[in-house]
Amino acid sequence: MRRRRPKAQRAAVTFGEYLRELRAARKLNKNKFAQALGIPFSTVNAWELHGATPNKKSLTAIMEVLALAPAEKKKLTDLWLQIPGRGTKTLAKLPAEELAPAPVPARKELESLLTAALVPGRHTLSDGVAVFAALGEAALFIKEKGITANEARLWLDRAAELREGGQKVTAALLAAAMAQLSEGSQ
Repeated sequence: MRRRRPKAQRAAVTFGEYLRELRAARKLNKNKFAQALGIPFSTVNAWELHGATPNKKSLTAIMEVLALAPAEKKKLTDLWLQIPGRGTKTLAKLPAEELAPAPVPARKELESLLTAALVPGRHTLSDGVAVFAALGEAALFIKEKGITANEARLWLDRAAELREGGQKVTAALLAAAMAQLSEGSQ
């Protein structure tokens, strides 16, 4: 007999697990949920159990049908963005609150710089968002330094390597990876 961990110890770690948790908390079975979304039952089943993910339009519909609180929306979106290859090719198409609080001109320039530096197939949208989140506080410094798209591409490369290694991109890890890179090129 399989023993379940107490609820406090179980954490939804994938998009599908968290979606299932949200749906179940609202007492919706997969059939009713699929009908409310206007999609087949098998699609919901694939999202929850088999690693399939919805497109952005479906993600928005999920949030509406489940009437998610802001914190739940953020967590679901964060999990969705962590999926390699998920999302669009530009950071500008994400809601502003996902990118940074109170956008300022320097942050907008950093966003544009990172968007220009994204290389499809090499970087994911989540790499760009992670770098933006990690470097958002330094946006004014980055603007003053006149960082180029090629230099920004190096940050995205480091973010992709950290993601592929299972690490979350933070300002500290990104700085350490960039320091290692500059030491190796000297």
